[in-house]
Amino acid sequence: MVAEYGTSGLSQVEFCRKQGLSLATLARYRKRQAQGSPAAGNRWVEVKGFDARTLAQLLDVLERL
Repeated sequence: MVAEYGTSGLSQVEFCRKQGLSLATLARYRKRQAQGSPAAGNRWVEVKGFDARTLAQLLDVLERL
């Protein structure tokens, strides 16, 4: 969202109006990015290794939901 705002060429007010966001929401996203924190919803982490049996059990449970 912050990158999209940065390349939009719009003021914060114009961008927020077009996106249906409040100024506070955009400010929060910009602050998180400046601090190096992931934005909401971007919480993926790299998995370097896993137990295949546990993963299979997890997938089995998720498929039943």
